[in-house]
Amino acid sequence: MFYLEALLVLRHLQRPGVVQNMTVSEWTERIHYKYTWENNPLDLTVVAVAEHKTATHQVATFALTAEEEQWFKVYFEKIRPTLLNRKSPKDIFFISSTGRKIYNASNDLRRLHRRFKIPNVSSQLARRICETWTVAQYSDSERYLFAKYLAHTSATADRCYREKTLGDICHASILVSQIGASKDVENQPSSSRILASTSSGATSTELQQPANRKHEEDAQSKNPREEAFRKFTEMYPLDLDSLGPAPKTAKTVSKVHGQYFSDKWRKTQNNMRADYIVGHFKKRKPSNEEVKRLIESKGWKQNLPKVNKIMEKLWHSSKT
Repeated sequence: MFYLEALLVLRHLQRPGVVQNMTVSEWTERIHYKYTWENNPLDLTVVAVAEHKTATHQVATFALTAEEEQWFKVYFEKIRPTLLNRKSPKDIFFISSTGRKIYNASNDLRRLHRRFKIPNVSSQLARRICETWTVAQYSDSERYLFAKYLAHTSATADRCYREKTLGDICHASILVSQIGASKDVENQPSSSRILASTSSGATSTELQQPANRKHEEDAQSKNPREEAFRKFTEMYPLDLDSLGPAPKTAKTVSKVHGQYFSDKWRKTQNNMRADYIVGHFKKRKPSNEEVKRLIESKGWKQNLPKVNKIMEKLWHSSKT
C-alpha cells in the first residue's frame, strides 16, 4: 500500500490529498482508454478523484499504465479486504493497517523511505524538481499539459472522461513519465513561474531568460497585490479549460483587488491558450483558418485567444 501511495505522489505527482480521499467508486468507475503515442498503441487507465484536501472543488486525474493498474487491482481485490473491519469507511480506497482512512500520506512516504534506508522525498520536492526539468525539455503546449496534470482541473468528473480530455490526460501522463535527470535542473526556473510570467504577455523567448524572470519574481514577491494574486490562483488554479472566477466572485475574495484578480486571471489564461495553440505549429506556419479550427476544436466557450495574436506569436517565434 505504501508503494502505491508513493506511485501516485512521486511518480504521477499527485497531491497527498488524492491518496487520502480516493474512493472505491472512483476506482470502479475508472476508464480504460487506448492512446497512441508516437505510433505505439498504449492501454491506459484514467482515474478521476473529485475530492482532495487542497481544493475540494477541483478534480484530480491520472492515467495508470496496464502494469500499474494490475498492482492497484491486486491491492483492491486481495489486500484491502483483509484490512477492513466494522469501523472501516466503506467507500475509501486506501485503508490503513488499523482499518481506518489514511490519515497522512506524507507520513506513509517517510515510513517507506525509512524502511528501505533511502532519502526522504516529499510531494513538494518531487513536483518542484519535475516542473523545473520541463522548462528546457518541453514545448509551451507540453508544459501546459504537464502543469494541468499537476494542478488539477475545476472541470467535473464527468468532463474528465470526455474523448478530448482523456487524450490530454494520457498525453500529460506520458510527459510526466518521461521526466529524467538534468545537470542544470536546480538552476532552471519552474513551470509554475512560467505561468505567472505569461500574465505580462511574455513571448517564448523571454520566458527562457532566467535573469529577467528572476528579477520579475523578486519584484512580485515585494508587491503585496501580486502576492495576493498568487494566493488567489491557489484558490482558482489557472488551466487551459477552466471558465475561471467571475468578477463578482473575485470581489468576494478581495474588495480592493477583486477586479484586478479577475482581469489578470483571464489575461494569463488567454496567453496560456495562445501559447498552447502556437505549440502545435512549431514546424510550419499555419493559415488563419487552421488556427481558427484548432481553437474551435478545444471547445472553449469564452476568453478565446485572437487568431491575429497567435499569428503574431508564430511570426516572432520563427524569427528567434
